[in-house]
Amino acid sequence: MKATGPPVRLGSSVALLTGASSDPSTVSAVTSMLTTDGVQHVDQISAASSAAAGETVIYVGGPDENAATAGAMQTLGVTGADALPAEGYVLATGTVAGHPSVILDGHDADGTFYAAQTLRQLIRQGASGASVAGVEVRDWPGMALRGIVEGFYGPEYSDADRVSMFDFMAATR
Repeated sequence: MKATGPPVRLGSSVALLTGASSDPSTVSAVTSMLTTDGVQHVDQISAASSAAAGETVIYVGGPDENAATAGAMQTLGVTGADALPAEGYVLATGTVAGHPSVILDGHDADGTFYAAQTLRQLIRQGASGASVAGVEVRDWPGMALRGIVEGFYGPEYSDADRVSMFDFMAATR
């Protein structure tokens, strides 16, 4: 992770620029985190030109999911996630087509979901509302298989415990 510039303010309205193949779970997770952090209106759009003047745009999906992502990454001068291993991602912030922007560029759909989880960690509340740090994050898993073992020591997990563990694992990538 490296600092790249000023924070991106989210404001009361944010546009999610998605492609035909953007993962619905990731879109839902991003929408949920934005509303939790005070964004009042989240529009899903398919072109940056559809965003209101000055509105923050969040690009959701790598090039296989969202064709607009590659151009946005090029505008910022950031190398995309194509060369990263499976489940890798690049999260970058800056200004694209006149809009404050956050780009969630996953090598694949899992990578895009992990980028969304990093976005959750980068959102900060301030006197003027929520913002995302000006950063470039390149991340990928160190191991192909990750998880937990529900062993035979102690009590079995309840169904609610298992669901909670899945939520924790997703949030922590």
